[in-house]
Amino acid sequence: MIIFVGGSISIRSLTPEVQEHLSNIIKRGFPVVIGDAPGADTTVQRFFADHNYRSVTIYHVGNCRSNLGGWSQRKIASRNGTPFFVCKDQAMAADADYGFMIWDGKSRGTRQNILELVKLNKRSIVFVEPTNETVQILP
Repeated sequence: MIIFVGGSISIRSLTPEVQEHLSNIIKRGFPVVIGDAPGADTTVQRFFADHNYRSVTIYHVGNCRSNLGGWSQRKIASRNGTPFFVCKDQAMAADADYGFMIWDGKSRGTRQNILELVKLNKRSIVFVEPTNETVQILP
């Protein structure tokens, strides 16, 4: 089962609950797809790198901005900009079987990723940072 891990750019640290979810991904050996953006992507990359987790693929457009674990990469587009970043996120949602989103409750990009997973009939777990709630999203 491939897990799409993503989240808001404002996320710069991981709560114990989020760390537990990520540790469970590691324990189960699930492959992960994640972007290269600052914020949640880079913070989660740091967690996986610190735990020497190898089953990670970084999706990016243009030049990869962050690959803290030296993992494999998948380039989605050659240019940067909002439409290309949206294509990258759609590719991760399409390639994944399940989503785990860390949402600040405001980010339109993270909200769109959740909706994209629903559109593709894929389940997600959303950790809503301001309220420390974990919500399961069913298609």
